[in-house]
Parts: sequence; structure tokens; C-alpha cells
Amino acid sequence: VRTLELVRERFIIGAFTGLRVSDFGRLNDAYIGTDVIRIKTRKTGADVVIPMHPYIRAIIDRGFDASIHVPDARMNALIKEVARIAGIDDEVVVTRNAGGRDVPHTFRKYELVCTHTARRSFATNAYKAGVPTIAIMKITGHTQESTFLRYIKVSAEENAEMLAKHPFFTL
Repeated sequence: VRTLELVRERFIIGAFTGLRVSDFGRLNDAYIGTDVIRIKTRKTGADVVIPMHPYIRAIIDRGFDASIHVPDARMNALIKEVARIAGIDDEVVVTRNAGGRDVPHTFRKYELVCTHTARRSFATNAYKAGVPTIAIMKITGHTQESTFLRYIKVSAEENAEMLAKHPFFTL
């Protein structure tokens, strides 16, 4: 149970920082300030500064220990279990290309959750909250907007809801 809690906490940290698992798995006091997290990302070497979200502060204040190693494959298996327990079990159809044909595959949503889902969720949720794209990219380390925009998952309905709040539509 403690391992599931640790994996859940790491996922939440990823979802509120946009960091890759290789980075949020090594957070410690050296990187964490009162108001921000400062870290040099492992993959790109980019220096990022991320505002401290209250959820992350609460996890850290409870004694989060990044030194406990959980191998990536184990973490991905356990995060699926955490998502299943949380009731994230809607049926979804994912189309994949096989032999030049689009083939639909049906999954339970929790089966598709992995550590990288946290990073994508951060980008999407920040975007939907109105955080400027360039500011999100500074945190995720993306240098090309076209690459970054593939992270954003917004349905037509969600897009219409965001637009409805825009001043252009509220005159």
C-alpha cells in the first residue's frame, strides 16, 4: 500500500510540474524552495523554474521521499492500479495504424495511464486554465510549439467551453 501511495504522489507531482519521470523521481530539498522548484532536466539539460502548487507543497510537507527508487516499468504498472482504484475505468477506443490500416482497439482508461500521462495532463490542464503556451513550454522544455501542441488534448466541447469565456464571445 505504501508503494501505491508513493507512486500516486509521484504522479501528482508530475501532473502539477510537467516534469518527466526521470526528473520528478529525483526531487529533493536541493531542488525545492518555498515558492518554486528549480531543476536542471536530465533529458535536455534545460533549467526550469516551476511555481510550487499547493498539492505539491502538501505532499512534500507530509515527508515525500524521492530517494525511494521505483523502476519505471514497475511505476507504470502501479500507476495503472492507482488509476483503476480511483475509478478511472471508462471504455475508450484508440485507433492505431497496423499495416496501413487504422484499427480500433478498446481499452479501459486506466490501462492507458503511465508516468508520461502526468506530463501531458499538466500541459493540457495548464492550457485549459489559460496559462500562455509559451509559459507552459518554458516548464516542459519544449522548444517547438508544433511538438508541444501534440501534448494538448482538448475535445471540441472543451474548446467551445473555453472560447465561450473569451472576451470575443462575451461582448
